[in-house]
Amino acid sequence: MQQKTKCFEGGGRRLPHFFKKPFTNFFNPARHHGKSLKDPWFYGTYINTTYFQMIDKAALEKVVTDALAGSDKFLVSVEISADNRIVVEIERRSGSITIDDCVEINNLIEANFDRNVEDYELEVGSAGLTAPFKIKAQYDKNCGNPVEVLTKDGNKLRGTLKSATDTDFTITITKKVKPEGAKRPIMVEEDTTINYNDIKYTKNIID
Repeated sequence: MQQKTKCFEGGGRRLPHFFKKPFTNFFNPARHHGKSLKDPWFYGTYINTTYFQMIDKAALEKVVTDALAGSDKFLVSVEISADNRIVVEIERRSGSITIDDCVEINNLIEANFDRNVEDYELEVGSAGLTAPFKIKAQYDKNCGNPVEVLTKDGNKLRGTLKSATDTDFTITITKKVKPEGAKRPIMVEEDTTINYNDIKYTKNIID
């Protein structure tokens, strides 16, 4: 925890330390007490402001990833806002995340990152059934499941997720095709391979 003291030149009196929470805007004691900045009471005031450390995202990701190694669970993402609000998403390779899974990771993070020093808000949960995929492990988990893909050029595709590599994935699309000379169209399956960089999202279809 780092503390900084700011002061103004001139005569005056010391203010108490009002805050235990971090804040971004400089505290204005004149506004707080209804005084004018020109009031002699304001000058020479000493103000202690407390600044809490930002969470190291890479360090937090490593703690969670190391803890999940060898299990059927994996880390999907860690998001940290400017005010130290942490959102951690985890998934299982088979089945669903339970409350106990979330509590375990919550306790792990609190044991490794001191709230008194870093003053964070923590939320641990699953990625959600219809949330867009963020990492390859989610593609691997959902092979064989129906998915919806929106490409960057606005093309929406629906099919079965067949496979995934580090650079792209393949879906099997069923569509109507009318063979030459046939009286009626028939349903055929066609594999389409898409690069991750060419999509806006891929997500599960829940009927």
